[in-house]
Amino acid sequence: MLMLGGAAIDYGFATRLEAKLQVSTDSTALLLCQTPMTTSTADLNTLAQTTLNGAMGATNLVVDPLTVTSNPRQITLSAHKLSTTFFGKLTGTTRINPGATSQCATPIPKTFEIALVLDNTGSMAESSGTQS
Repeated sequence: MLMLGGAAIDYGFATRLEAKLQVSTDSTALLLCQTPMTTSTADLNTLAQTTLNGAMGATNLVVDPLTVTSNPRQITLSAHKLSTTFFGKLTGTTRINPGATSQCATPIPKTFEIALVLDNTGSMAESSGTQS
């Protein structure tokens, strides 16, 4: 009974950690895709590491090198955090390694030209029945 209870606690902890890691990875990937297209891959890797360290803490956090493609730019970010279990020693499992992967694409910018046309000529002041 103690082993099942401990396993449930460890599983809940791992699930919560994985969910937090996924949210942090998603938000970091969105941040990376909003950087200018001229940002180098090395700078993107540094930004990813710094941002995830701030969100998850630097202890046992591993951020894999980014996969960056161009035209359109797509960034794939993978990270995992090695953590110990509380009750895993009873079952022989002492480490968990939840991970997360996120991908985003920078859309190709489109140019728009918007014009507003107002007709203020005399013909607009004429009435037609009850409507002007």
